[in-house]
Amino acid sequence: MSAQHPTSLDRRIAGLQPAATLSPILTARLRTLERMGLAKLTEPSTWDVRPGFLSILHAMKKATDLGSKSPDRSAPARTETEKILDGEVNVRRPPNEQETAQSLAAAEDVTKRVLGDHARTYQPDTESGRYRGEIIAETEHHVVQQLSPRSTAAHPKHLLPEPVASGQNLLVAYSNNQAQLKPNHVRERANALAR
Repeated sequence: MSAQHPTSLDRRIAGLQPAATLSPILTARLRTLERMGLAKLTEPSTWDVRPGFLSILHAMKKATDLGSKSPDRSAPARTETEKILDGEVNVRRPPNEQETAQSLAAAEDVTKRVLGDHARTYQPDTESGRYRGEIIAETEHHVVQQLSPRSTAAHPKHLLPEPVASGQNLLVAYSNNQAQLKPNHVRERANALAR
């Protein structure tokens, strides 16, 4: 419960509905997240969890792991953790409206250049969407994933748990504005027809 890295409890917290009843163990974990600056008790039994808290916990774990390899084990990790909580690492802060609009326009341009003038770029459903395909481009604040011969999705980078590169074939699954990335295993056509 007091771990400063992602736990199975955190995944349960990320998937909770707003009016969910909390078990004592989830409440204890939320109190730990509160001490870390990632959650806040707003009313009795009502918590406000910082958007992207799972990504922040992953980055903090990575920073702690890197810091444990240095002679002074606590100083670099603590400094890196402070930067992560302040949003200074991996540029994971959400872009403002103007930055988002410019980045989406660039994603649409790239889509038309790569797939043709009739291709469309969609914004993903970050509440529950699932998207499969190859990453074909990147803009300042978005990653462009080809969904079909004439469509792409422009995924906001600040919602992705880790950087992705062009050429990766991924399943991007959203739940409550949190994205999970998994390899998209493409079945061979012959295997698909045999089933």
